[in-house]
Amino acid sequence: TTFVMEKSNVKGSMEQSDVSVEYSGYFRKNSVRLKDEYKDLHNMIRENARARGGFGADVEFISSQQLKTQHSNCEQLLYISPLSRIRHIWDALLMLCMGYVALVTVFLACTLGTYGADHWSFWVELFISLIFILDIGANCFTGYFHSDGSIELEIKEISKHYMKTWFVTDFIACLPWNGIARAIIDNPQVIFSYWSLLRFFFLLKLLKWPPIWQEIRISKLITLIELELRWKHSYFKLILLLVQTAFLSHWIACLFYFFARAQQVFNANLTWIDLTILPTLNLTEKYIAALYFSVYTVTTIGYGDIVPITNPERIYTCVAMIIGASAFATIVAAVSGVLSEITMNDVYYRTLLDSLSLYAGMHNIPKDLHFRIRRFFTHRRVYHPFIFEAELLGLLSQQLRAKVNQN
Repeated sequence: TTFVMEKSNVKGSMEQSDVSVEYSGYFRKNSVRLKDEYKDLHNMIRENARARGGFGADVEFISSQQLKTQHSNCEQLLYISPLSRIRHIWDALLMLCMGYVALVTVFLACTLGTYGADHWSFWVELFISLIFILDIGANCFTGYFHSDGSIELEIKEISKHYMKTWFVTDFIACLPWNGIARAIIDNPQVIFSYWSLLRFFFLLKLLKWPPIWQEIRISKLITLIELELRWKHSYFKLILLLVQTAFLSHWIACLFYFFARAQQVFNANLTWIDLTILPTLNLTEKYIAALYFSVYTVTTIGYGDIVPITNPERIYTCVAMIIGASAFATIVAAVSGVLSEITMNDVYYRTLLDSLSLYAGMHNIPKDLHFRIRRFFTHRRVYHPFIFEAELLGLLSQQLRAKVNQN
């Protein structure tokens, strides 16, 4: 077996012997044009999706003429494609609003309580509620993917599907809960109350984070970023796990402070704030202490220097420990899976070499031949690390496969 290598200065001139393998310079030729090929591939996928109405290979072709006959002029104006740029921009805006709610709104609800129009966050939350209301209207006209990959085009069916799935969640999340809490309290002098927790209903919108992120991931911008950075999807999954852990720790910390503050205001009880740290600390320092408690609770470390004092604090801490331990176990399992995906090629070749040693011992393969075979796989691991080439090419359509073969 011959191994055609065009690397000239790697520890001198590398010997071209029987351990070599015939690659015909495929990877060397295509490495220069790899980025352009993937850009063309992405554009072809998007064009094929627009033409077919979905990503499935067997989806019925829908031409522009068929769209005109299927929709009235009004429906053509109202229909929003889930692949359109305007939809991706709108989804990005929604994710920014969700991030604000998950971080800032939760923090203000647990530390400041309710507030009126004189506070800047009142108008920000009012704006977010307006965005969520507009999103309900947009979802009634945005096509969705069927299980076979096709896109629903009938606005009537789109609206019915949305009413059965996300409408109730979106409706609850769009209500102005800060104003509702102030109306229930009905006392402008009282700003800190358990009714402040009504604003946690905003977090229901986070249930749509995974499907929205999946829609954004297929956008052209995200794909180009992945090409430029050459990031694997596993890296994004790791970042997502870290973000989820940070959000959970933030929420536990905010509520831990809230229940202590509520005991001080309503029952005048001594809390963990009074007995474990100086009450004169500012709000930022108290939040850092609560976050410290939250992190060592979620990670099941439990130093014990900050502990709950009152019964409501203890009850909340029990719930936080159950949630934190469950979340930590899930995160550890997910991280292990992600790391196995990242090292998949290395694990494959290490297992292959171990199997080779067993095979050579069972069949009494001569040492020189065993040496040559091992060097063959070693070179293949370095210069041909991609182990799923046949599977990838087999999944492509005939047009895309022909395009790849031309290069």
